[in-house]
Amino acid sequence: MKRTPWLLSLAMITNVAAAEQTLSYAEALRTTLAANPQLQAAGLSLDQAEADLTSSKSKYDPTLRLDGGWNRSDSLTFLPPLPDAFENRSERWNVGANVGATTPIGTELNVSTRFAQSNSFFEGLDGADELLSFQPSYDISITQELLKGVLIGFNNEQVDLAKNSVSRARMEFDRIQQEQLAAAATAYWNWVYQVEVARIAEQSITVAEENLRIGKERVAIGQAAPVEETRLEAALIQARSDALNANHNAQTALDELLLLMGQLPGRAFEPSSAPGEVEDIEYDLQKAVDVAIAESYDVRLAEIDVDNAEIRYRNAKHGLLPSLQVSGNYGMASGSQVSWDDAFEFWSNFPAYGISGVFSVPLGNRAARGNLDKVAAELATATNNLEEARRRVSSEASKQVRLLLDAKQKVELADINVTLAEQTLASEEALYAAGRSILKTVLEARTDLDTKRAEAAKARTDYRTARVELLKLLGRLDVDQELR
Repeated sequence: MKRTPWLLSLAMITNVAAAEQTLSYAEALRTTLAANPQLQAAGLSLDQAEADLTSSKSKYDPTLRLDGGWNRSDSLTFLPPLPDAFENRSERWNVGANVGATTPIGTELNVSTRFAQSNSFFEGLDGADELLSFQPSYDISITQELLKGVLIGFNNEQVDLAKNSVSRARMEFDRIQQEQLAAAATAYWNWVYQVEVARIAEQSITVAEENLRIGKERVAIGQAAPVEETRLEAALIQARSDALNANHNAQTALDELLLLMGQLPGRAFEPSSAPGEVEDIEYDLQKAVDVAIAESYDVRLAEIDVDNAEIRYRNAKHGLLPSLQVSGNYGMASGSQVSWDDAFEFWSNFPAYGISGVFSVPLGNRAARGNLDKVAAELATATNNLEEARRRVSSEASKQVRLLLDAKQKVELADINVTLAEQTLASEEALYAAGRSILKTVLEARTDLDTKRAEAAKARTDYRTARVELLKLLGRLDVDQELR
């Protein structure tokens, strides 16, 4: 079966200037990956989700608190029945440190220490006197939740949800990548088809102009009626009109592709890739359905939603429990009027320790019960959505495999139709030259051939786009694999 090479036919477009650049299928897809606006936005959303995950873990970060102060005061102290007041000047400074942390099992730990020193000066009847005070202390306290809040999953809910958000954002990025690659691939092959239609239309103008020239000569020598010249002029006008529309459609298709590539529309390119021949591959319908369900981004996103709902439901059930906190503390404090060394020497003789507990439960507990009912409904909804996604993907995969197989057959039928149209036109031209046919029949045969050629071009690009859609549905649209 005779076929016109696609690269040769695309190079024959007469309305493309020599200075125009070429654009290959590979360049279109790779530029889409690098500059597609929706893909870039999805990448930013992924960055935000990862930042939210980092923030959600901050609840377990230890906190260091440092504080200190200094003050001075001067006063008069009256001690009746003494007639004169005592002058009193006091200075005090203190510094303290505290480290606090919370663990995933609900344990709160605090370690603190403080050092304080005060100096008091008295000026009285017996002269000046100074009183010093050195006061070191430290304290350790632990608070443990024994009921609501003791489970790691309950305390880690925001972290777990944030992890799922990162997984979801990453999956959304991959899904959008597949969608935009598929959109760019479809747009490219549509552009190739529209350019081929424009090429056919331009060839029709050339043929129509030559037919009109010959027709005028035949009318002039009396071999044809004047009405044939009129028909040829009408055919030329129609060919030019079709070419204008075809060129406009080709530029529109290119602009749509450029937008997907993240480029400004209006630029002039010439396609340099051809859809090629149809692959002789058999597709296993059930295998395609199984792969689609396992790899479909819609299904996997729905599974993440179910996982989120299950996390909330488990934690909501745990949230029905009352709160029981047990706290214990141990510390030591000392004081000396001599020195810091003296204060530290004796501070172990003054320990302080204790234990306490707090039990609390909201009477009626309606907030927790209402939250449990709410998340139970959310879990049921997410489960239903997952099952619906699986059914939908199964149906779409079956449909897409059938469309691909149909597209393969349509290419074969379209090629046969082109051959038949070429033979019909050759026969009608021969009959017309022998005076056994009329010009109208020849023109109709030529128009039919152009139509069949355009349909053959459409069948090939439809096959490529059907293949792209199936790969996208299976989650396997890869640039390097697609370009092999």
